[in-house]
Amino acid sequence: MNSTPVAALARRLACSEGQLYTMLIALTVAIVLGATGIPPVLRARAGRESAAAPLRPIRHAPTATATGSGPSAATGPAPPPTFVPATPGPSATGVGDLSTAAGASTEVATGEPPPPASTAAPLPPGSITVFAPVGSPGAPGGLAVGADGTVYVTTDNGTDHGDTGPSLIFGFDAGDTATADHAVSGQRENHTRGLTGVAVHPVSGEVVALDPDGARILAVNMTTGGQRQVAVVPDLPACVISLGASRCQPGAEDRKPLPMSAAYDRSGNLFFTDVAQDTIWRLGSGQRTPEPWFQSPYFTAGAGPDGLVVGPGFVAFTVGATVDPGSPGGGGLYRLAVDADGTAGSLTLVAPFARGEQPGPLAIGSSGTAYVVLRRTGAIVSIGPDGSRAGQITPPGGGAIPLDEPSALALTAGRLLVANRGAAHDTAHWAVLAVSVNDGRIL
Repeated sequence: MNSTPVAALARRLACSEGQLYTMLIALTVAIVLGATGIPPVLRARAGRESAAAPLRPIRHAPTATATGSGPSAATGPAPPPTFVPATPGPSATGVGDLSTAAGASTEVATGEPPPPASTAAPLPPGSITVFAPVGSPGAPGGLAVGADGTVYVTTDNGTDHGDTGPSLIFGFDAGDTATADHAVSGQRENHTRGLTGVAVHPVSGEVVALDPDGARILAVNMTTGGQRQVAVVPDLPACVISLGASRCQPGAEDRKPLPMSAAYDRSGNLFFTDVAQDTIWRLGSGQRTPEPWFQSPYFTAGAGPDGLVVGPGFVAFTVGATVDPGSPGGGGLYRLAVDADGTAGSLTLVAPFARGEQPGPLAIGSSGTAYVVLRRTGAIVSIGPDGSRAGQITPPGGGAIPLDEPSALALTAGRLLVANRGAAHDTAHWAVLAVSVNDGRIL
């Protein structure tokens, strides 16, 4: 069968021709920008030039090996329930430190006292327990922890995962007792996905959730169940085919919105990632329409910003696939400074990931350690403040419920909470798991 050189190369790289063209265009743009000394970081703010510093690639630390090609049930004795130390890699001192101060502190970054710790005896680091099972419609999607320690869990249910029907937001107190569960309205009858990211307003305590199927941001009163639509995520045209557009998505492909992770800053501004449109959005306090807050020609493959953490003076996020020369063809964990005027500042590659690892859900502790889910295998890796890999948990993980398609992470004192979505419709795996860690919440 006849085949063009482009089609042959696309098959070798396991991507479509459209994705290959997008990567080539983005790589060309990045090379031109680097050669001319223009900072390779774009801000989607009409009429304003970016003053961000260029990306600083770091050396790729050796990675801990994940067994298997995806989540699976144990076929023999369960592996030890611990973070397995990765082989120490080259230091990246001074590049991509996620700590908020020199010398990683064990105190909460905001200076506030940490939430009350559990009265139960501490477990060895890496031990996995069940924080709480999640009932129908299942398929836990997003996690957030309120100021009072309440844990909120969304269900990413639909025709792909979980049961069909309206999606829910569950509430659990710090002791894992269910306190509320409310269904959302307005979803299509046969919606493919349910709710993904969830966030808690730092002042009002209002809970908002992302509805990717309807590209909506919803606020739900967890006492009464009342719901309101906060905003709709704009469908941006592709920049390459919409020259001159004030707002567009990087690259040549026009993809629908896919909001994934959400977080508030201290002022009540909501940030959320859009994996498909390769954008980090910002919905200012009191605004009704979100604005593209950060974009880059390095993120054009439709596997853009995914996991998100908003901290004092920075935004950290993961990207599943990049054309960044510091992680060519692979993914990355990035740190983005927030300038005094609230705009996106300099971008730093904290840690690169190998092709196909697909870093996704993200949490960062008060120690500066980042915890990242690798979507391809379902493993959870820990990344030190210097960008090196510190350890890894590989499915099934050794707990009572196997680690199975983790979809979100959140930290409480001494525990890394994991939304265990479960493959397809596996009701036995719908749960929030708790991994024992010597860390706490960053906010």
